[in-house]
Amino acid sequence: DQLIDKAKRDGFAQFEWRRRSRDGSLHWDDVRLKRAEIGGTRRVLAFTREITGRKEAEEALRASEAMYRAIFDASVDGLALLTPESVFVDVNAAMTTMTGFSRGELVGRSAIDFLPAEHRQLGVEFIHSALTTGYARTEQKTRRKDGVELRLEPRAVPIVYAGRPHLLVVVRDITEARERQRALVRSEGRLRATVDSSLDCIVVLDDAGIILDFNPASERCFGYERDAVLGAGFVDLVVAPSLREQFRSAFAGFQTEAANARGARRLELTCCRADGSEVTMEIAIGTASGAAGTVFVAWLHDLTERIEAERARADLERQLRQAQKMEAIGHLTGGIAHDFNNILTSVIGYIGLALDHPALTGQAELRRYLERARRSGDRARE
Repeated sequence: DQLIDKAKRDGFAQFEWRRRSRDGSLHWDDVRLKRAEIGGTRRVLAFTREITGRKEAEEALRASEAMYRAIFDASVDGLALLTPESVFVDVNAAMTTMTGFSRGELVGRSAIDFLPAEHRQLGVEFIHSALTTGYARTEQKTRRKDGVELRLEPRAVPIVYAGRPHLLVVVRDITEARERQRALVRSEGRLRATVDSSLDCIVVLDDAGIILDFNPASERCFGYERDAVLGAGFVDLVVAPSLREQFRSAFAGFQTEAANARGARRLELTCCRADGSEVTMEIAIGTASGAAGTVFVAWLHDLTERIEAERARADLERQLRQAQKMEAIGHLTGGIAHDFNNILTSVIGYIGLALDHPALTGQAELRRYLERARRSGDRARE
């Protein structure tokens, strides 16, 4: 639609596209669209010409050129043609990029000259081995033109070139690979140190739940030696008997989540030690990929201290609430006592005035009543 609109707007459009014929086969067409007016009606004329043969020929040519270019010019490995005397006859672009020397600086010179003194004899033996046995492979140390050290892996086979025996040498730069290998060894060492020094239990399992690794914290927590548990089933060894079937189902769920690239799950689990005692632990299971495939890494944290702390905190909270209740009752009773005392003071005061009133003269019985009322008021005040 866009191309037709372009032809309507600009008057012309040309392009190539794939066409599917009625029988389902695919073809290439060269299409030209031209704006026209026919019988007073604006039209777009389409002229198509099948170019499938030409496109296939062009594609085959491009594929052939790409193949040879990939092999000889754009190979990630260096290619060198040597005489039996180790003289460079030809090198490819990868070789010049790898070493930093131009083709003119390499061709005509001995390959042995580019090796450090301590590796030159190894280079001579490498060439001799390739010529006599038909194949040779070694590792060589050399330096780029700018002085940077290289680790190379040359492989050589004898060939006949211009009627004379030569060597075709394929050179691979393994500098980064060796550095990665050294870094991996260092990383594995750091990882092992981290796992071994962890205060939490770390257990590595395969997809069947078999223990592949058991760190020292796990040994201390569960009471098993590492060598004794490798190859044992994690569920039968660690999980409390009453929860084993439930955990097996949960572990299958972990595997499904790992396949869906989800994160690690956490849950509380009752575990069993070697002596039969049980302990509540928090477990998180994640996945890791390695040479042996996907493994499951279980982190287990002993919750005993946390549970005790939570219990102690709950006790303190209960005590605090009781103290708050008692304090509230104290405030309440204090207020009531104060108000009641005010009332009694008034009552006792009026009784005292009544006892001193002159009209009470000769009223012994009434005075006795008032005295009793005052004593009762005093007791109530106290």
